[in-house]
Amino acid sequence: MKKLNSWVFLICVLSLFFASAYGYGLSCQGSVDVEFNIIKVYWGTYDTSVTPEPGDRNVPLTIVIQQHSSYYLRAIVGYLNLTEYFKDSSSGENVSTAQGVAIERENETGDVIPYGSFYLTFYLDISEDANKGTYSLNLNLSYVAINSTGFYDGVPKNLPVTITIPNRAPEIDRADPESATITVYVGDNETFSIEASDPDNDTLYYKWKLDGDLVAEGDNTTSYFYEPTNDDIGSHTVAVEVSDGDLTTTHTWSVSVENRGPEITSVEPSSAAVTIIAGDSKTFSVSARDPDNDTLYYEWTLDGDTVAKGEDVTSYTYNTTEDDFGTHTLTVKVSDNYTDVTNTWTINVDLPSRTKIYKSADHIYAGKRTNLSITINNNLWQGTVDVSVSYPTYVAIFSDTEWTFHNVSPGDNITIFLEMYVPAKVIAGMYGEIELIGQTLQLTVDVSFTDKYGNSYSESYDVGLVIRGHIELRYFDYKVSPYPAIIGSETEISVTVLNMGLATAQFANVSIIPQDYIELVSGSFMYIGDIEPNSPIPFSLKFKFKDGVDEGNYTVGMLLYYYDDMYNLLNETIILIIPAAYNTTTVTTETGFNIQEYVGYIYVAVIGVVLAIIYVVRKKKIATG
Repeated sequence: MKKLNSWVFLICVLSLFFASAYGYGLSCQGSVDVEFNIIKVYWGTYDTSVTPEPGDRNVPLTIVIQQHSSYYLRAIVGYLNLTEYFKDSSSGENVSTAQGVAIERENETGDVIPYGSFYLTFYLDISEDANKGTYSLNLNLSYVAINSTGFYDGVPKNLPVTITIPNRAPEIDRADPESATITVYVGDNETFSIEASDPDNDTLYYKWKLDGDLVAEGDNTTSYFYEPTNDDIGSHTVAVEVSDGDLTTTHTWSVSVENRGPEITSVEPSSAAVTIIAGDSKTFSVSARDPDNDTLYYEWTLDGDTVAKGEDVTSYTYNTTEDDFGTHTLTVKVSDNYTDVTNTWTINVDLPSRTKIYKSADHIYAGKRTNLSITINNNLWQGTVDVSVSYPTYVAIFSDTEWTFHNVSPGDNITIFLEMYVPAKVIAGMYGEIELIGQTLQLTVDVSFTDKYGNSYSESYDVGLVIRGHIELRYFDYKVSPYPAIIGSETEISVTVLNMGLATAQFANVSIIPQDYIELVSGSFMYIGDIEPNSPIPFSLKFKFKDGVDEGNYTVGMLLYYYDDMYNLLNETIILIIPAAYNTTTVTTETGFNIQEYVGYIYVAVIGVVLAIIYVVRKKKIATG
């Protein structure tokens, strides 16, 4: 039974809510007539206020109401019936709807407590044809009353509502002079004038006041003529008050009456903001004139302290040190003893960050590991310095890329070491294979540090390295003919050279290195030309061991010159140890006979010995057979 009552209670509440929302008269326990009175009507939301004008859109209008009953009220809906000058902002209709919001609450449902108050906020569009004044509207309230015995239909209430479109003040459309601060010299004059209008088309009345005293007034008094004398030197106020009989709008000028003071015709530097690097100096100068030819007096102040003054002191030189780091103000005042004119510079004395980067090489070789050191120097850093290096994705780094240095002092050098590999070619998406040799590898060095004043610096520097193809020559297939070399005769050295690198060794030539024991011949030099990668090239050179040298082993060197891809002239030395002897094909004995005379006998003897050996061998075979 208790559960059923709960469902009935819920259905009743929902029914009352929808009935209130759509205007149906549905009651659970009967009806109750509650009295209401309007406490406050104002433009704005409950927490804010606004001042509306004709033509405004979506303007909030809030009505605060108090109920006079012992019931709790729920589902309060207000229907505000509008006149022709107002429309609901959402629907554009002449009826605007709002939900009541309890101001004092005792439960989570937000019921309006007995004798409590609530508010409704309507959003209205105001016609441009609406005029200032009051408008009478009608508010219809629907609600549900609740007490301990049940829910009750609230008898709808109609409440009269009065809203006001306030009077609008006159508007000053134009003022002449436009500037609010005016200088008028003795003997000159100034006409002050305004153009004004009233948004409600009210008749306007003008009052002009000088230093608070009325000097002119009237319906059409839109200007005032002012001609000061010597007695007027000083500061004054000219004000005009424009009234529509209810509200007043005032425009004020501050007028300075002066004698004809000095004029600054030029300043150097012309910019008002100047930066000086600590340790440097800067000269500031001014040119001025006085219309009355009065003697001019100059006074220079730095941060409020006078640093130079006098009749002819038209310039000042600021010599800075590191102690001047920061912002300073330099002002020159030019005076004729009656009035003065000034010019001010804002000076920033900076401690410059002078970072220098030195790299151990300006290139990197493709296809092989390359070691590179980068030395960094800065004049400001103090304490800890963080360095990092970023690089393209096609580069392989085998060393660290981030470093932290401690206890660094200004002017110290720090050095980072990189070991990297760059391929000769790389696949670049839709572009296919790209040759890297000849292009520039861009490394980025980021340096972060603080100076002794605690200022932080983050700097980035690009380090460019030309990607080059290296040259790596290997030599093989050495041949020396004759071997040993014959003293006094030509000896030929044959060698094959192979370029195992990626760049061409250009305009190569090779020659025998001169020595005291070597005689150069026409074949001691050879032009090879270009040694392309992976293309072996044979070459040969000739020379003689000079007559009269001792037999033995001698060092013979070949010098190969070539140009690399940057047209740097390079060379390599090839060293061979070659034995040298005198010719042994003709030997002269101590007796002086010639062995050639006995050659025939020697042949016969050799043949006899061979025949004897054959005979003995055959005889042994027969014996064993």
